[in-house]
Amino acid sequence: MKFLFRFLQNDGRKKMKKLGKKFKTACFAALAIAALLATSQSRGLITHAVAGPAPSATQPATQPASHAKTKLDDAAVLAFLKQYEPEVYDGALVLQSKDAPKFAEMLKMINADVCTLLDIQKRNLPLFDVTVRDRRLGYQAFQLAKELRDTVLTAEVRQARTAQLHDVVSLQFANRQKKREMELAELQTKLDDLKRELDDRQLHESELINHRIDDLLNKTPKIEW
Repeated sequence: MKFLFRFLQNDGRKKMKKLGKKFKTACFAALAIAALLATSQSRGLITHAVAGPAPSATQPATQPASHAKTKLDDAAVLAFLKQYEPEVYDGALVLQSKDAPKFAEMLKMINADVCTLLDIQKRNLPLFDVTVRDRRLGYQAFQLAKELRDTVLTAEVRQARTAQLHDVVSLQFANRQKKREMELAELQTKLDDLKRELDDRQLHESELINHRIDDLLNKTPKIEW
């Protein structure tokens, strides 16, 4: 992410003037992804899979966490962008043709994010849909804001673009509220499962203690119990 900000803040503007509009679009597409990624990571609600049903009382209380695949190859990342974020995909291809090292860095930057999205898609398709919609609306908002900031526009066009930006941000707000409600529902389900597990284990206290003692007497006792 840092290379994008350095590029845009230092000599990026001069270079982008020379390289043309398409390259500028690609750079800001990558920057938009970076901002969206930072937002989702800072909130922390979509970076971990929600555990499945609670184990029975005689099973280990803590199961290995379910994690998204940690890394995809570049072709898989591009395939995801092409299907679900075509605007960003188009910008990425332009960036690839203009500056291969920055293209590679961009793919590296968003790889983990795409892995997380694919994990959400597997466990909760409705949440995946609203998450992708949030990202696309965020990208549209970035692009409109950039045009309003950096382009000389007539009063009529500026008014129209400002109204369009308001509409897009309003849509994103409503979509994000829905997304957060769904995330909260996932967390509530997990809390309910953990509470049931806790109560169930308390009912089987003696059995679990004896089971643990037998396990400890083995040569290779389990870490979790």
